[in-house]
Amino acid sequence: MDRQAEATSPLQKWLANQGFHKGQNPFAAVEAERETGLKTYFIRPPFFDQIVGSAGEPRTNFVFAARGAGKTACRLMIQRECMPDDLTADILAVPYTDFGWLEQLTEPVSLRHHLERILRAGLAAIWTTIVREPARFHALPEEQRALLRGLVQLYYPSLLAPYQVLRRLRVLGVLSPNNQVNVPAIEQAIRERRLREALQPGDVPADSQAGVWLALVDTDPLPPPTTDATHLLCNALAELAWAVGARAIYVLLDGVDEHYLTAENPDFLTEVLTPLARELRVLHRHTNDTSPDARAGLAFKFFLPQALYSPFRDRNLFRTDLISSWRIEWSDEGLMALLQARLKAFSAGKIQSLDQLADNESMGKLDQWLVERAYGLPRNLLKLGHLLLEHHCRQNPDPASKLSYRLLAEVEKEFEERFGRLIPPLRVDEAHRRVFIGESAVAGLTEREFNFLQFLYQTPGVFRSRQEIYEALYPQEKFVADEAIDSLVSRLRKKIERNSRRPAFLLTKRGGGYALFHTQHETRNT
Repeated sequence: MDRQAEATSPLQKWLANQGFHKGQNPFAAVEAERETGLKTYFIRPPFFDQIVGSAGEPRTNFVFAARGAGKTACRLMIQRECMPDDLTADILAVPYTDFGWLEQLTEPVSLRHHLERILRAGLAAIWTTIVREPARFHALPEEQRALLRGLVQLYYPSLLAPYQVLRRLRVLGVLSPNNQVNVPAIEQAIRERRLREALQPGDVPADSQAGVWLALVDTDPLPPPTTDATHLLCNALAELAWAVGARAIYVLLDGVDEHYLTAENPDFLTEVLTPLARELRVLHRHTNDTSPDARAGLAFKFFLPQALYSPFRDRNLFRTDLISSWRIEWSDEGLMALLQARLKAFSAGKIQSLDQLADNESMGKLDQWLVERAYGLPRNLLKLGHLLLEHHCRQNPDPASKLSYRLLAEVEKEFEERFGRLIPPLRVDEAHRRVFIGESAVAGLTEREFNFLQFLYQTPGVFRSRQEIYEALYPQEKFVADEAIDSLVSRLRKKIERNSRRPAFLLTKRGGGYALFHTQHETRNT
């Protein structure tokens, strides 16, 4: 047996034997940024095309979703349909995903904090576009090349740092890896904008990647006309984007809730985003100008945690008459489609259901179990699927063995030990008379429905009798039919349960009444 075969894990051997390409695990990557084949199994939200919009009429959107529900996957799919990923597109994608600057913050967050970083990200996107298609740089008028150099010097100086330039020129073959260079002399050459002269690199075509690196370094910078970041984003950057072929700029804001300062602090997160979310001068502009000095339109796509939906709506943090908002929510049918798409993608179409990998006793059980236990989150589905395969290969290393539903209880237990609850907690906000499941507010509750949940919420996991419920909810009424409680429970389950026929929160005990489970009070409900 060769070393490569020895290094193959039992799980990889089992996957390869079952028909998955090179033993690849369809559940291994739970973060969209790591997904190399995302396009082949991405399930588009029904409003995806409306979010993408068009370059001729760019529109800002707010997209809310629970963590793990697919915000980043949605953002990446939009990004991959734009420049610089797709050089045939007429929209420039500017990912705004790094919020490490919050750690150095010594003053309240302002619009300037955001726009300066968006300018840097925009310059990075324009430069990547140019490097991938160098002819775009040479098509720029001399004044715009100089403006690009000036903006880079101001907002993206690390791009032209000597170590960065030298590393890139070595990668591109202008300098050999072993070529000794006089670093101080190179630094001086970069400052004096005579790098090509200092390096004497020989024949480097102007329309090559190395050629545009040398050209940018040696271009005399044109200081921007102002230091006002709003003006520079909406004018200078928009002019450069137009000049390289973009008719619109999409700023894709994502991952702000992944930073440790904001992850569990929606109030601070709201404070961070408010200066930008309210700035219509920046968020909402498009142009039909086709003159030589035209500018690209501008739109923002905010991918935000579900916890911000209510604060943003209640505080009027964006103009709902001008800016659309959407929520990514997954039905069981959508998760089933995602599961099937992933299985097919990783097996070259051979496998589209776990039934094909299951023993006879488990047929028809595994797919449904994964989907129901994921509770509306693709990330949960992937983690559960990965644990299922791990548990199976740990107990049945034979590559020809079949999956069994008997592992499911162990898998669910390990998930909750490692990652926390599968079912998001139900919380009653008595002060504002609202009910939340996880980060989502329950809509449309009547006063009596809220009172019923509030009553049960006071004693989570304890079944309350019909008599106790009558006394709590109908204190002034002498005669209340049993059907009133039955109807109340039925209506509530339609509002708080994913599947009212298999409730997770509002449970009934024959002869024992009703109780609430999986509430925020509890460490873990059973």
